[in-house]
Amino acid sequence: MRKSFLCLLLFMGPALCVGAQFLSIRHFGEKIPSAYNEQINRTLLKEVEFYGPVGLPDTVHLSLAVFRDTDSANVFIRRYDPLAYGNYVSGMFISSIETAVLATTEDMDDAVRTLFHEVSHSLYHKALYASYVSATESAYSLNEGLAGYFEFMKFRKDGTVYQKPDKIYLASVKSLIEIDEFDLDEYLRMNQEQFKDKHRHDGAVSYYVSYVITAALFDRLGTEKMRELLIMIRDGITYEDAVSKLYPGGKASLDEDIRNSF
Repeated sequence: MRKSFLCLLLFMGPALCVGAQFLSIRHFGEKIPSAYNEQINRTLLKEVEFYGPVGLPDTVHLSLAVFRDTDSANVFIRRYDPLAYGNYVSGMFISSIETAVLATTEDMDDAVRTLFHEVSHSLYHKALYASYVSATESAYSLNEGLAGYFEFMKFRKDGTVYQKPDKIYLASVKSLIEIDEFDLDEYLRMNQEQFKDKHRHDGAVSYYVSYVITAALFDRLGTEKMRELLIMIRDGITYEDAVSKLYPGGKASLDEDIRNSF
C-alpha cells in the first residue's frame, strides 16, 4: 500500500499516514493553542483515511479561517453566502472557496470539534463531487451526520476510537422517539434545502437526528461498508436505497435498532 503524508500547515508539520492523500491546510486568523495539536492531527488523519478510498484526489487543499468572535465570522461568511441564516457560533464550510470558518468565542474544545465537523464537509464534497452528486441531492443528512461523527470522535490510549456525543443530541432524539416524531425516511430522502428548512423550524434537532442515524450505521456496518455506502451514493444510488441494500434487514431494521438504542 502506498504511503503518503498528511501535511498540517496549521499545526505540527508532516505526519506519516498509510493509505491517505496529501492534505494541505492554509490557516489565517486566530491561532489554535498548540495543546490541541495531537488531537487535531489524529482526527484529521482519520477523516482523510476514511474519505480517501471513496474518491479524494491525491492532494487536497483546504483553507481554515478562525475568528475571535461570532460577528467577525458572520461578516466573512456573508461575503460569500449572503443568504446565510442564523448566528454561526460554531462555524460553516463555504464550498465556493473551500474554506472552513469557525469562531472561538466560546469554549476552545467546541471550536476544535467544529474544525473536525467542517473539514469533514470539505472532504465529503471532494470525495463525492467526482460524480454528479451535489449537496442538494438526497444524502445531505448523511453529509451532516458524518461531520457530527468526526466531531465527536475520541481516542483511547491504545489508539482505538470511540464516540462521545453531546448529551443534548441523544436526549433530543430520544424525546422525538418517545413522542413518535422520529421519521427515518424523511432524513434518508432529505436534500439540502429540506434540511435547511427543517433546521429553521426545529433548531439543531436536524443535526442531532442526522448524527444518530450515521452513528448507528457506522456501528453496524463498520468502516469498509460505510465507504461502500458513500461510493454507491457517489455513483448515483439514493441514500435511502443504499441503506436498504447494505444495512442488515434494510431500513426497517435500522429504524428499529435506533429506537431500541434509547
